Amino acid sequence: MEYLKQQIKIYSTSLTYNAKYTNDTDRVKFIIDSYKLPYTLIDVVYQKEEWEKLKLKKRTFPIIYVYGRILGTYEDFQELEDVGHLESILKGGIKILFYLSGRFFEKVFILSDA
Repeated sequence: MEYLKQQIKIYSTSLTYNAKYTNDTDRVKFIIDSYKLPYTLIDVVYQKEEWEKLKLKKRTFPIIYVYGRILGTYEDFQELEDVGHLESILKGGIKILFYLSGRFFEKVFILSDA
């Protein structure tokens, strides 16, 4: 399980006046907890070097990082949960390219070498 904890990361911030960031982070944690999977919560205020490693220009939180790839924001995460793909992605078992809500996702999730 320690391996999985290192593979599922939630980047968030404790310094915000935006309740949406806090609520979205709480929802992401709740969903991952419902699958009984470990994760690492990274507060970019106190772990700035972790955020800088991602080299993202956009500062939208939370950002979910799974198996060495950025999964996306809360909205991406929730969309995958709604269509039933999230559990498989979090458990590292699939590679997907899909069409969803009228748009084509060019993200390919190569989640693990296992």
